[in-house]
Amino acid sequence: MNKTKLKPLNKYLSSSNDGVILISMSIGIFLIISIFTFFLMKLVVKEHNMSMLHTLDVKTRNLSHSALGKGIFQFSDYRNITTQNGELNNGEYNISYDGIKNENDETLPYSHYTMLESSAEINDANRKTRIFLSSFPTGFNPAFYGENSNNSNFNNGNNIIKIGFDIFHD
Repeated sequence: MNKTKLKPLNKYLSSSNDGVILISMSIGIFLIISIFTFFLMKLVVKEHNMSMLHTLDVKTRNLSHSALGKGIFQFSDYRNITTQNGELNNGEYNISYDGIKNENDETLPYSHYTMLESSAEINDANRKTRIFLSSFPTGFNPAFYGENSNNSNFNNGNNIIKIGFDIFHD
């Protein structure tokens, strides 16, 4: 008979130190996983905040464009050029008109131009938009004739061309 088969069971379980090593390894692995979990949670929270800032930026831009639309409506229908403030969807907007200076404090190129500026703020997100309006009807406004790439004058023999429903300065 083989003697290895007759060895007592106590020989295979060396001591009670094996249980302590197993428990300490389990606790060590648990601690390492916990540290990585906190690190991953920090990344998730940071990414969430960044996506919320992007969403706020988009909402603020939309509010600024809506205020710009309101300013265009008031200018075209009522010729109302007073500065106005308002609130909409947890945000604040401001509409202002300037008939003399543009955004760089330079004088406007024509006396019939007015700069309409709209600014909006939601929490920490700020957006500004601006356009130039003219008091002339579109047919008499030189800016109406598009595709004037050379910025040439109308009196040097160039033609005004109608293509479809659009008029271009050739």
